[in-house]
Amino acid sequence: MELASATQVTYGFAFLAGVLSLLSPCVLALVPAYIAYISGVSAQVGADTSAINTTRVRAHALLFILGFTVVFILFGASATLLGRLLITNQVLLGKIAGVLVAGFGLHTLGLLRIPGLDLQRGWTYSGQSGKLHQSFLIGMAFATGWTPCVGPILGGILALASVSATLWQGITLLLSYAVGMGLPFLLIAVTLGRSERILTVIKRRHRVIEVAGGLLLIVIGVLLYTDSFSLLARYFNFLILL
Repeated sequence: MELASATQVTYGFAFLAGVLSLLSPCVLALVPAYIAYISGVSAQVGADTSAINTTRVRAHALLFILGFTVVFILFGASATLLGRLLITNQVLLGKIAGVLVAGFGLHTLGLLRIPGLDLQRGWTYSGQSGKLHQSFLIGMAFATGWTPCVGPILGGILALASVSATLWQGITLLLSYAVGMGLPFLLIAVTLGRSERILTVIKRRHRVIEVAGGLLLIVIGVLLYTDSFSLLARYFNFLILL
């Protein structure tokens, strides 16, 4: 029961990390463009949305989300398998992962610069858009591209996946991260022009979001280094019973 509770805590951290990744400045700025590109509709303030086929937009958005979810899950499985190969040094791996994740947090806060984290990686989709399967490919390209603000947070969650007890836990950890990114994206997609005002407000709070993401990674890093996820889970269970 304690192991299950600790796992649920890590899922909660992964989900929150996904939300913060989507809301990070350099990702959020691209969201309207992605939605317009994959669905072929305008997402600008004041755009006439009355004639838009919302079912079509939802379908494109869901396939885009599915595309980056598949890639994130593969990342999670690979990280966990690597951790399983190093199982004899699992305690040391947890401490190394903790230091790395805390470092990613300091990088996000702007207190430490880690070379390579602010570079886009992977391939980009340069074909036409408008068809459902193309939205799936664009989602995969988005995930493998690792836009600059996603890199540190995603790296932290992958480090957490590397010390997961089972392959399934590593996969579902990255699935939680993908859901955290996917739900806000879907909400923005289905509201179209109306969501642009909300995006503008969020963009003005970009530093708050960066600080929240950095602090979250530092907390995860400390918990990894001290192997305290089970202790945190017991604390949450105590609060629930109160």
